[in-house]
Amino acid sequence: MLIMRKRDLRRRCRKIIAGLDIPAPFDVDELCARIAEDRRRPIDLVPVVMPPRSPSGVWLSTKDRDVIAFERRTTPLHQEHIILHELGHMLNEDPCSSPGDAADVERLLPDLDPKLIERMLTRTAAYSAVDELVAETFATMVLEQVNRWTPKPEWEPPAGGAEVRRRIHLTFEPTSMRWKP
Repeated sequence: MLIMRKRDLRRRCRKIIAGLDIPAPFDVDELCARIAEDRRRPIDLVPVVMPPRSPSGVWLSTKDRDVIAFERRTTPLHQEHIILHELGHMLNEDPCSSPGDAADVERLLPDLDPKLIERMLTRTAAYSAVDELVAETFATMVLEQVNRWTPKPEWEPPAGGAEVRRRIHLTFEPTSMRWKP
C-alpha cells in the first residue's frame, strides 16, 4: 500500500495549483476554460442526476475532449468541489477510470458514442487511494485559496466607546479585577 505524507501531498497540490491561472473573482467555468485552452482540448461540464451508489462526479477523457459529469442535485459549492476534484485527477495526470458499467455511463452521458463508453470501461487502470487523496486535497486547497467569504463586523462600537468598553469589562471580569479608568 502506497502512503503519502500530508506535507508531500500538499506540496504536490501546491505545485499543480501554482501552474494554474485561477480567475479572480473565482469562477469554476472560467477556470475550466483556461485549463482547456492550456491543454488545447475542450472540457465539457455536464450536470447530471447521478445513479444511486455512483460517484458524485466523473472525468472521462476522449480522444479530442475531456468530459466532467457532476451531480446536478447538490449545492453550487459542492458542484464546484466535485468539478475541482475531477480537475485534480486531470491535472495530476491520473489514469482515467470508469464510474460503473456501460448502462450507467450511457444514462449519465447519453450523447457519448456507446463504443467510446465500452472502450472507457475496459481500461484496466483505476484510481489509487493516493490519486483520490491528491484530487480531494487539490479541490480543497483551490477552494481555500479562492475563499470568497470575508467576515463583516456585526457590531461597531460607537465613537468615544470608552464607556462601552468599561461596561463590557465589568461584565466579564471578576470583582477583584475591576478596571478603574
